[in-house]
Amino acid sequence: MIQTADDKKAATFLGFLCLLQVTRQWAFGENREQLDPYDNFSTLLWRAGRKSASINIMVHDEPWVRGTPTTGRKAFHLTGSAGGRHYFVCPGMKNEGNKDFRSLFAENTSEPMLFYGLNVEGYKSPGKWRTAGWEAYQANAEFINCRNIRIFGIKREGEAASVILRNCSNFGFYSSGGMRECVYKGCGGYVQIYGKSFNLEMANLLVQFGKDDRINGEALFNESIDSQKPVQIIYPEGLGLYKRGSADDSQIFK
Repeated sequence: MIQTADDKKAATFLGFLCLLQVTRQWAFGENREQLDPYDNFSTLLWRAGRKSASINIMVHDEPWVRGTPTTGRKAFHLTGSAGGRHYFVCPGMKNEGNKDFRSLFAENTSEPMLFYGLNVEGYKSPGKWRTAGWEAYQANAEFINCRNIRIFGIKREGEAASVILRNCSNFGFYSSGGMRECVYKGCGGYVQIYGKSFNLEMANLLVQFGKDDRINGEALFNESIDSQKPVQIIYPEGLGLYKRGSADDSQIFK
């Protein structure tokens, strides 16, 4: 729906905006709703660099059709020259019945990128509502081959992981006390780190509440990186401070 220029020097600003994407359409003559065949694109594609900023951006979809499969779209997609400061971004998606769906997805970035009060959500679809082809999405936010990232505070709802990192470096993630509700069995945990990830720092990771038995035995934190022994912290334990190498703020605030 909206895409920025792919420009490291761009001083793009976008704020106080709700982007509403229609992800379903009515199947006339069949008295039912179906997946919109054009529901494959990102609602917001961000490629503006370190001087860019956003504030109070909400990404939403309508209508909500519980348990209906969707595509593996990325609602808020950051790639290319993407960077900047993003305040109170809220990709709160309802229709997420695909394992590759992401509320926020960043890939192949190196420009400094900072999130303040990130709010990622996906609605839950209990088993009785799920139709053929429905899949649980794996993560609310995922970062692949990214460096120079900071997240200052996160609120997450739904069934999927809060954050997955794959091959990321110089990544800081601070305060995730608002991780609400239970991950689904086999999800891999609330915070997951894989591949060639290094120079990472995290602090104050905990689940706000998890009253469902599904959370029993699931990981709050799951690290499985190359050439290292896998590490897990199992709920209800929390994580005060985690460091894998050193996060370098000089690359962020220069």
